[in-house]
Amino acid sequence: MSRGIAIGAVLAAVLAAVVYAPAARFEFVNYDDPRYVTGDPRVRAGLTLETALWAFGRQQDNWHPLTTLSHAAVWQVAGGDPAAHHLANVAVHAANAALVVVALGALGIAAIPATLTALLFALHPLRVESVAWVTERKDVLCGLGFLLTLWAYAVWVRRPSRASGAALLVAFAVALLGKPMVVTTPLVLLLLDVWPLARTGVPFVARVREKLPLFALAALTGVATIVAQRVGGSMSTLASLPPGPRLANAVVAQVRYLWATIWPVDLAFFYPYQAWSPLTVAASAACVVGVSVAAIALVQRRPWLAVGWYWWLVMLLPVSGLFQVGEQAMADRFTYLPCLGLFLAAVVEVHVLVAGRPARARAAVGAAVALLVVLTMLTRRQLWTWENSETLARHALAVTRDNHLAHLNLGQALVARGAHAAGRREYEAAGAIAPDYPPILVNLGHAALRDGEIDAAGARFARALALRPSWPDAMNGLGEVAARRGDAPAAIGWFEAALARDPGHWNARANLADVLAATGRADEAITLYEPLLAEHPTFGFELGNLRFQRGDVPGALAAWRTALAARPDWHDLRDNVAVALLASGRPAEAIPDLERIVAADPSHQRAQFHLGVALKAVGRRAEAAHALERALALRPDDPEAKRALDDLTAGR
Repeated sequence: MSRGIAIGAVLAAVLAAVVYAPAARFEFVNYDDPRYVTGDPRVRAGLTLETALWAFGRQQDNWHPLTTLSHAAVWQVAGGDPAAHHLANVAVHAANAALVVVALGALGIAAIPATLTALLFALHPLRVESVAWVTERKDVLCGLGFLLTLWAYAVWVRRPSRASGAALLVAFAVALLGKPMVVTTPLVLLLLDVWPLARTGVPFVARVREKLPLFALAALTGVATIVAQRVGGSMSTLASLPPGPRLANAVVAQVRYLWATIWPVDLAFFYPYQAWSPLTVAASAACVVGVSVAAIALVQRRPWLAVGWYWWLVMLLPVSGLFQVGEQAMADRFTYLPCLGLFLAAVVEVHVLVAGRPARARAAVGAAVALLVVLTMLTRRQLWTWENSETLARHALAVTRDNHLAHLNLGQALVARGAHAAGRREYEAAGAIAPDYPPILVNLGHAALRDGEIDAAGARFARALALRPSWPDAMNGLGEVAARRGDAPAAIGWFEAALARDPGHWNARANLADVLAATGRADEAITLYEPLLAEHPTFGFELGNLRFQRGDVPGALAAWRTALAARPDWHDLRDNVAVALLASGRPAEAIPDLERIVAADPSHQRAQFHLGVALKAVGRRAEAAHALERALALRPDDPEAKRALDDLTAGR
């Protein structure tokens, strides 16, 4: 490795890390982070054998085991601290920036164009989604494997051996295990054979044959991914999205991606699918075909233009929408690796044009610096839109139209912070755009249930279940409706059906426990609550109540303390802990908890009463009388407080 390449690699890595460093202050977002990271018990369990086996199986409607294991690894080290999870993404992206320089240098690209290509890649606003979104660890890990593959291929071409061949296969496997999007990498290597490796002297058939192991790995990964997506239901069917609209969107998206690369403003986490006019599709197709033909025409004189353009096309093919996964019309993250082809072609073209012309070279350097400064400013601005779920959704609504998912996610963010009315308005706005979108129906159902509109909630949940049969979320909602109506058998049936479909559905498990407890089946309820504590410790409140009712005071105290560690500001819960300590004959230990409650909330009548009882038990009679008097002032008809004060006054 030359000194220039080494310096360029360090420069690219440092600048990437500095630009994305603010991500350490960001929260997890409600766009898939709960599904893939924060809400998955196997990820939260860390690097266990069970997690590893599951990661290499079908997981969350996709197949990216290395990414899943990386999330588990960060959780093993740092738990749920979002800073650690964000910094892991930033670190891998910074490493990728360095690897761009190293890989291009190994392929024969000079240090200056290799470094400039890496900087354009690392600092472009289209990279923000891949780096700032914890769930998209798959992009940066896949990029790491891809860039290692390019480096390993360059080494193998110059020094073919078993060792270099094995390194190439391992690097490509890493890329595929991070994200299967790179299945077309062998085609990119065929392009690199044309330029810069200039292997056209090797027969084309021989160049294809030597890459057959790579094609085989790609094929196996592609099959595993398609099976996982089809079984999980994340791949759109031809009935829901016919071939015509798919092809039209794929063509138009190519031009939209190009424009976003040139003019990276108004970027959003989700771009709604939309119908395109025949004129728009025809114009887009003409643009793509025209550039493709021009690139081939120039291949003899300027091969880098053809290689860069077809690199872009080939790498975007798996995410073009022909095999539609998800609902997006396009996504910024899909350009993470394809953009390298365009940037390399543009940089080399400028490098050739200014070679031997000092004045042009100086102008080009000034323009490059100005461009990188502008891109960095745009990237930092876009980066902050990922600060939390609310900022992310509001920005998307500001720069897109008819964005039902942005309204839905904003509604969820508002509800999570207690703004239920505002959240429901967002759900209704989402429903006006996509009235038959099951997640919107379920959230509208919960909002209606919260507002006491039981029949409306039931209708929403039923419609969601009709659109997505056997969906646990809809079944759970119908169970909640039945519970509100007092139909315990029906509620139990729905909750059990949801758990049969998804044993990890914690909400259905907790709801089932609630109903069982209310119908006198406390032992079964306790059995359901206990496994929830590890991931949802606040359920220790309900579990402690049940244990206390059954006379298990030590068990109740343990459950309540588990919940209190997660919610130290929950006054009723802290009061319960004090009650358990009093019941255990440990009043001195209960007093600090009770004093903390009444200091924060003097109107907490039960805490005032229990404080009086505890103070009396340790002989602090005057203070006890004062606390009991406050309890009676707050609730004059409290017979327990009146009796305790009378006993104290009588000297008993």
